[in-house]
Amino acid sequence: MKPGAAIAVSAIFFAVLHMNPWQAIPAFLLGILFGYVYYRTGSLKLTMLMHCANNTLAVIITNIPSLAEAETMKDVMSSWAYICVYIACIIIIAASLVVFKGIRR
Repeated sequence: MKPGAAIAVSAIFFAVLHMNPWQAIPAFLLGILFGYVYYRTGSLKLTMLMHCANNTLAVIITNIPSLAEAETMKDVMSSWAYICVYIACIIIIAASLVVFKGIRR
């Protein structure tokens, strides 16, 4: 299987294993990033660290008292702010891919 296809298939499994439709798209995108990082670096430890950092951030955010009652991010911020954060995340992921592309195995 070509690397791109293997990364996509593993990202799909990563998304499905979260068993939550609202987490599926972000999990798929993170799965693509993790798969690409693994492919470029050969380091499973790095991808595990990235996953740990993501989960740690999620736990911290869910334990902020002012966010405890929020069901969605729309309860926390305006639609415009949400779009800006979303775009910033896409830019960060794209920049990460550029950085990881320069890393050789």
